[in-house]
Amino acid sequence: MSESWKESALVRAVRLAVLIGVFVALAIGNAGTVRAGENPQNVSLQLRQGPQNIAAVLTWTGIRDTTASYEVYRRTPHDLSVQKASVYATVPASARKPDGTVEFVDPQPTSLPDKPCYSIGAKVGAAAPDSATPDLCLPTLPGPAMVRLQVVSNLGPDANSWYLTGTNFAPGSDVVFREGASRATACAEGTPLGAAQATSDGYAFLLLRIELPQGRHTVAACQPGWLPEQLQEPPTVVLPTTQAGVGLGYPLSARTGIAEVDRVLEAIQKGPDSMIALLHPHEATTNAGETVIGVPAWQCGEFVSRETLSQQATEAMPPTSLLYAVYRIDPGRAQWQLFKGADYAIVLANRGPRDPRGSVATVSLEGIVGFGWACQALPSFFVRANAGFVIPPPTEPTGFTLPGPAPFAPGAGNTLVLRQRAPLLPIILTASASIALASFWFARARGWWRWRRERLHD
Repeated sequence: MSESWKESALVRAVRLAVLIGVFVALAIGNAGTVRAGENPQNVSLQLRQGPQNIAAVLTWTGIRDTTASYEVYRRTPHDLSVQKASVYATVPASARKPDGTVEFVDPQPTSLPDKPCYSIGAKVGAAAPDSATPDLCLPTLPGPAMVRLQVVSNLGPDANSWYLTGTNFAPGSDVVFREGASRATACAEGTPLGAAQATSDGYAFLLLRIELPQGRHTVAACQPGWLPEQLQEPPTVVLPTTQAGVGLGYPLSARTGIAEVDRVLEAIQKGPDSMIALLHPHEATTNAGETVIGVPAWQCGEFVSRETLSQQATEAMPPTSLLYAVYRIDPGRAQWQLFKGADYAIVLANRGPRDPRGSVATVSLEGIVGFGWACQALPSFFVRANAGFVIPPPTEPTGFTLPGPAPFAPGAGNTLVLRQRAPLLPIILTASASIALASFWFARARGWWRWRRERLHD
């Protein structure tokens, strides 16, 4: 068998393998479904005043395939680990406008109060979409809900920084903080300073770092999709031109004069062993509704800490912490399980890679009955169900400062994944390599037998 014949056989085998590999990969990856990442774009949600009630209008740019229809999902505003979504409506391909946009009008947006958020998936053929757009949740509606909205500020850790906290916003809705000349014009004409997504209990948090011109400045908490009259009546707070920075918090040696609080502060200061000794496991309810013995906790969502209780509590309440605030808990506003049965909340602060990181210990006469930490939460995030400060957040420099400021970087949002799917490139490479190897050995064997027959006939 000549070397040239073996070389041509190998080349033919590789070419054939690549073509077959690509075909197999595309068949596996695209069997009647939308390719990963091919979701509608430029999705917006706008309230519209109808003759009898308020409608929600969703608008988006359709995918390249003009035959695609779309599924609209309603989903809960919680983190993805407990996300619940369901198909709410189907929009046919005929709804696509000449400019490529699609509109869906929901005449009853409040019909599913536990699922106030929308996602959209593109559907080609009979197969269901494998992904959908990031969620857009209903903004706060006009009426009594608007009256309850508030925004407050606390001095931030470094120069010209402020903790902004909005309260009573619709769960999961986007909140954009804007600086403007007046309350009536801030939302429509003001400069955007940063954005946050309201938590499931209606809080929105932002650490604002900015140098403002001379004078006092109105900062409004606005929501995309509001009606025109809502844009003129947002909650606002007035910020001064500058502030020197108050530091991250107080030293853990600070005391309140309240025995059940001070013994926890002392235990955290001494270290993990002393703090762990004050943990008070008790009956609590898991996300699955099961009653267990543990300590209610929060880390990007609520859960009950049991098997790794000591480890998680040590991570949440390290002795390197500083004290941000102590407050009495209002039991009537305590939605989180870790607040229930507690009298006081101790909010801690630690240095993070960019912004300070907060954590909380909730205490009673029995000891530490709950705690929360992580998920990039600011210290102000854990000031909720507040019935009054025992030690307020710093208002004067404490001497404990952070590294230099970093620019605001908005998050990319979260995407609802309906069905996991392997990416195409690894499939192509794996299929091609496997088929190439098999084809080469087949061609080599075939060539050997041809050469063998030729020798026998000679």
